[in-house]
Amino acid sequence: MKITKKIIKLIIIIAITLFNTGCSEKEFKLLGESSITIQANSNYEEPGYFFEGNTEVDIQSSLNVEVPGTYTITYTAKTGSKTKTLERTIIVVDTIAPVLSLVGSLSKILCNENSFKEEGYSAVDNVDGELSDKVIITKTSSGIKYSISDSSGNLSEISRSFTIKDTQRPSISLKGPSTVTMAKGGTYYEFGINSSDNCGDVRKSLQVSKTIDPDIVGQYTVTYSVKDASGNTNSITRIVKVEDLPQTTVYLTFDDGPFSDTISILDTLKKYEVKATFFILYHRSYSGPVILREAAEGHTIGLHSWSHKYSSIYASETAYYYDLNAISDYIFNLTGIRSTIIRFPGGSSNTVSWFNRGIMTTLTQSVQEKGYHYFDWNVSSGDTAYGNTETSIFNNVINGIKVGRANCVLMHDGPNHKNSALALPHIIEYLKSINAVYLPLSMDSPQFHQKVAN
Repeated sequence: MKITKKIIKLIIIIAITLFNTGCSEKEFKLLGESSITIQANSNYEEPGYFFEGNTEVDIQSSLNVEVPGTYTITYTAKTGSKTKTLERTIIVVDTIAPVLSLVGSLSKILCNENSFKEEGYSAVDNVDGELSDKVIITKTSSGIKYSISDSSGNLSEISRSFTIKDTQRPSISLKGPSTVTMAKGGTYYEFGINSSDNCGDVRKSLQVSKTIDPDIVGQYTVTYSVKDASGNTNSITRIVKVEDLPQTTVYLTFDDGPFSDTISILDTLKKYEVKATFFILYHRSYSGPVILREAAEGHTIGLHSWSHKYSSIYASETAYYYDLNAISDYIFNLTGIRSTIIRFPGGSSNTVSWFNRGIMTTLTQSVQEKGYHYFDWNVSSGDTAYGNTETSIFNNVINGIKVGRANCVLMHDGPNHKNSALALPHIIEYLKSINAVYLPLSMDSPQFHQKVAN
């Protein structure tokens, strides 16, 4: 049979047709929906595909579940030189509103609209994240509305309602102890109270009722009452015991001066006619006039230190007396007083001298052999402690004072002791209530020795 060009052409067409028919018979389809909608920041689960052939399918995706939008996943199958492509559409949506929360209660009782103080709020969105700084606050007839919209337009709102009414009574608490003891014939010391009100200052409304007879032994009460503008009242009571107390002696002593606050201390002592003891630390020559005033007004001038450098002072017995003689000579040349009353820097029980074992045992014995009297203390004001206040110093002193004994109080008038100067008038006023006797230290005074630790 003669094969013509026409026949050859027909054979080629038939072969191509058969090839294409065989390829199309390999089924390729998507499983699941061709268009899927998911929530932003949720997990996308791929439904997959079905392909009858053995060739791997290439998948290309632009999906970003964190950002709302329309994305395409493309699936491409290839058999020989023939390829087939399928597409799935993923729609990422954000229909979740931000989470809006309030700090504090959703309803408030206020004295007036202007007395509201914002307690706080927060807003967080699943897509946009932190939105607290974008919260819109709107005043309403019944309170405040808080609103926040995310970038997809989802809105959250929450309200805090107000009731304009004052039903809360003022708060009141005692300063100082709830029971105080004063000496028969003494002067009552008023510790005072703390008071506040949700709708304003009530201190001017304070009423104090007391019937104390300081000359008759017995138990008395002091009643404090406050009233706010709406008529709400509150009160509290302190018990005062008048007793026959044994005599209490107090020696007020000041270390590390003179300095700027010494002037205020001297003014207070003069006002109350109280004599004290000043243990002098050399600062500058300008301290001279203050020391002269201390001596002229009848206060005891004691010796403390020339340098106050522990590493030098306690290096040896010789080093200590070099420092002591320096401040002694300075005081003598200035005032004509040769003082024999001393206080060791850090006290006799100090730990700052531990680098020289036994030095304090040696010095406490030798100073007495040389004719000095050294004085520690049995009441500390705590005025060198970090964060001390006028109140804390006052409380430390009055809590440390023991009725019927001799009390030596340690305070300071060196740099940065303004609170000591402020507390002093209150300390003296309280000591008057127990009929304390104030004395400056002398060679006849008890020496208040602490246990030597080194």
